[in-house]
Amino acid sequence: MIDDSARRWLLALSAPMVAINAGPGAAYDCDQFYPFDTRVDLKGSWGIDSREQLFEMILRMVDNGHAEDLAHYFRLWHRLSLTEWQDYVAHQTPDIQTQLALVADSAVMCGDGGIRAWDLARMGFLCRIGLLNDWITPPENLWLHSRLGVRARYYYTSWQHYNAGFIIGRLYWQSLNASDADTRRYAFSADAGSTTNIELMRQLYTHPESPISQLPWHIEIPGMDKPASLPEMDL
Repeated sequence: MIDDSARRWLLALSAPMVAINAGPGAAYDCDQFYPFDTRVDLKGSWGIDSREQLFEMILRMVDNGHAEDLAHYFRLWHRLSLTEWQDYVAHQTPDIQTQLALVADSAVMCGDGGIRAWDLARMGFLCRIGLLNDWITPPENLWLHSRLGVRARYYYTSWQHYNAGFIIGRLYWQSLNASDADTRRYAFSADAGSTTNIELMRQLYTHPESPISQLPWHIEIPGMDKPASLPEMDL
């Protein structure tokens, strides 16, 4: 078993999702996300209505979600000189240049991990709702979170980078419905200063129960044996 600090650290991976859902009653330190027993319907928003569908979504999204769209560009930004980057951008299509502008504007904030946190935090949210809905058990929930934690530690070096990755990833996701490159570029700028994003940051960094200011990024997380009940989860 892991100690309480490690448990809270793993739950903190989905703290941005708690901040977004604070109004309906989401709790940072609640393993099942909401401190009540009413099931949450994920059918309409995620297409999930069972343990099997939950696992399918996690396996699909944890390494191949929205972050993959920009991962190569974040790696390039951190490895190319300014002149090399500018030359690379100049030879891309307008659609790609819009994505590269977002990367250039946020790469320092996110670090090399880019927007991986957008996918990892949402998968943590799904695991916690899976526990609430009785699709998974508490040991399964913690083990799944431990696999998210391995990825978070690989891609990021601080909560600041991780949370920035989530917020920039959310901006990217919100822009996907834009009809053209100019509209997407405008969406990045407009949504960044929206009331929702400002409140998200306020919740994450000033709420007295938020773990972000209470837990260091570098904390010992003991290895966990995979539960025998999860043979299909190759994470």
